[in-house]
Amino acid sequence: MGLEDNFGKVPLRRIFRRFFEALFDPENGHDHDGVNSKTLSPAAVVANESVTTVKIVDEAVTADKIAANAVTTEKIEDEAVTAGKLAADAVVEENIADDAVTTDKIEDEAVTAAKLNADVAGDCIGLDAASGAINVKVDDITIEAGDDALQLKAGGVDTTQLADDAVTNDKLANIARGSVKVGGANDAPTDLDASGDGTILIGDGTDLKSVAVTGDVTITNAGVTAIGAGKVTSAMLASDANLAAVIAAGFGATQTVAQDAGSTVELLVADPAEDRACLVMVLVKVSLAEGAAFSIQDADGTEMLAVPPDTAAGTVLTGAGVLAATKALNIVPTAGGAGEIQAFVLSLPAA
Repeated sequence: MGLEDNFGKVPLRRIFRRFFEALFDPENGHDHDGVNSKTLSPAAVVANESVTTVKIVDEAVTADKIAANAVTTEKIEDEAVTAGKLAADAVVEENIADDAVTTDKIEDEAVTAAKLNADVAGDCIGLDAASGAINVKVDDITIEAGDDALQLKAGGVDTTQLADDAVTNDKLANIARGSVKVGGANDAPTDLDASGDGTILIGDGTDLKSVAVTGDVTITNAGVTAIGAGKVTSAMLASDANLAAVIAAGFGATQTVAQDAGSTVELLVADPAEDRACLVMVLVKVSLAEGAAFSIQDADGTEMLAVPPDTAAGTVLTGAGVLAATKALNIVPTAGGAGEIQAFVLSLPAA
């Protein structure tokens, strides 16, 4: 129905004339031409909390529209600030109140590697510039990252990483009972079975071996040795002074006499009860010279051993006889001169 139509025989324009004139008055009315519109009264404001997310055009809130520290945690609805509501570079540091960005304000997975500084993780943790991942820093010599976990690198532990005395018996691989660790071929450690009954460990110039004792002596597993029957031959006996020392160890009496004609030295005292069988040995310690001579004889002058003049040092002389009861055995210098002898006697009951 147009304004020219009649309404009860009266044109509509005439009925609404005053209303239109007031509404489109160039001075006081509103003509919707964008030029003559009246300015809104200062009292005409947007009601508190009436501007919601849906009322804001995407990227309309720029940094210039936000007062410093105006956006606090309480002013932001949880998960309300999405990427689409922010203009590029709209949120700068001075527009964020201290402690305003809490965990609840950050969308899951919203903080990407690109938003992290290279040193964000601190010591031993670093940001991989290529992948954007935060990785544990490893030297890749002793420690490596593998199978989503840190692990010792194969061959990564050497003497430098081991503390002194760190490798205890519990850390050693088991070895056969009675075996010992020795150096083997190419200096590699190997196990040597040393458990043989009565065997001993001995080197052969190259290796260490566990061998049985053979030859003139035997040994038990308690370490007791013995000389086999008939194993000591004359070729094994020392001569001269060394032989005298061996024999003297088992003799009952010894005397050392320098040549002094007329001075008798008692070698074995008298036994008042019984006769004795005697074995006598003399070692010439200093060569006899100038006619010096000795005789080993009993108190009655019965001789068991004579040491003639000019006998050389180191000579060993032996003699034997029966010493009558109540008789002593003496060393008698029989001729003057120079020299020295050592006499030994072993006596046993004659019967």
